[in-house]
Amino acid sequence: MIDVIEAIPVGVIEVDAQGKIALVNRSVERMFQTPRDQILGQTLEMLVPGSGALWTDGELTRCPAALGLGNAPRQWRGRRSDGTVFPLSLTFNPVTRGSSDATLVLVMDITEQHRAHCELQSLNTLLVEKNAELERCVLSLSHDLRTPIVTILGYLGHMNLDSAPSEMRDLKAYLKRVQGATERLRTKIDGLVRLSRVGQRMPEPQLNDLDAAIRAAIEGRADELAARGIAMRVGLEAPEVWCDPQHLEQVLENLIGNSIRYGCGGSEQAIEVVSRHVDADWVELGVNDKGPGVPAADAERIFGLFERLPNQAEGTGVGLALVRHVATRYGGQAWVEPGAGARFRVILPGRQPVSESDAAPVLLNPGQAGTLTS
Repeated sequence: MIDVIEAIPVGVIEVDAQGKIALVNRSVERMFQTPRDQILGQTLEMLVPGSGALWTDGELTRCPAALGLGNAPRQWRGRRSDGTVFPLSLTFNPVTRGSSDATLVLVMDITEQHRAHCELQSLNTLLVEKNAELERCVLSLSHDLRTPIVTILGYLGHMNLDSAPSEMRDLKAYLKRVQGATERLRTKIDGLVRLSRVGQRMPEPQLNDLDAAIRAAIEGRADELAARGIAMRVGLEAPEVWCDPQHLEQVLENLIGNSIRYGCGGSEQAIEVVSRHVDADWVELGVNDKGPGVPAADAERIFGLFERLPNQAEGTGVGLALVRHVATRYGGQAWVEPGAGARFRVILPGRQPVSESDAAPVLLNPGQAGTLTS
C-alpha cells in the first residue's frame, strides 16, 4: 500500500487526530519543494496557510471529516519552502488507523487550471466589453447613418413636388443639399472601413523611428498647416515605438488632424508632439495643443465610435476610436487629459515584447510627457 501511495502523481498527506502530519508521499515533496523529514510532525498549516483552523488542540471534532467537508475538492493556496504561493485543490477523506481516526488529504497543484480559468475570465470580460461596444456602435450607426438618408429622401420629395418648369430654379439648391448629405454618409462609411481594417489586417510590428514618422505626418499636412499658420513642435525623450508602421501613421495622422481641426482656433496656433519612457518596456506618445480642450465629462466618451464634442461639427467621430483600437491592440492605452488645451496620450511598446504575457504598462504620472508653454 505504501508503494502505491508513493507512486501516484497526486499528493497524499495523512493528518492524525491531533492535527499532525503523519505521512506524505514523494508528490508532496516535489509539489512543495520540501523534504518529508521537514514536513512530518508539523501541522497542515505549514503547507497550506489557514488550514490549521480545521484542527484545534487535538480535538477530533474539528477534523475536516467531522465538519462535513466530505470528498468534495476545496481550493486553497499552498506555500513552498521558498515562500512562493500557488493554487491547489484539497480533498479530505476520513480514515481509521487501528483505534485512531485520521484524515487523508489528497493534494493537486491546479496552477495551470487556475491560469486557464483566469484567462477564460479575462476573455469573458473582454467579450462583454466588446458586446457592449458593438451595441453602442449599432445604436450610433442607426442614428448617424439615418440622418443623411432622411435628408436625401426629404429633398428628393421636394424635387418631385417642384419638378414643374416654373419651380426648376429650386432644384439646384435641393441637389446641392442631397450631394452634401450623400458625402457625409460616404465619409462615415469610409471611416468604418478604416476602423475595421485595423482589426482585420495582420500587423507587421517593428521598431519605428518616432522622429521620422512624425516628420512624415507633418509633411503630409504641410499645406494645411501653412494655410492656417500653425506651428509644429517636436520634443522626443523616447525615440522609438514597437508597432506596425501603418498603425503608427494612423495614430499620428488622427491626433495631429484632431488638433488642427479643434485645437488651433485661439491666438496661439501651435501643436506639440512629445514622447517619454513610462518604463523600460513602454513609451508614452503625446499630442498637445492650446485649444479649448476636452471637458472631464466627455474625456472617455469621445473615444467611442462616431462620438464628438457638441461644438465639433467637423470630422467623422472615427479617428479617436481608431487611435484607442490601435493602442489596445498592442496592450497599451489611449486617453485625453481633461482641461484647457487638449493633451492626448497613447501608450505603445518601446521595444519588441519578450512574450505575449508581458505586463501592461504602469502609468507613473500621466501628463509628464510635456505640455506647451506660453
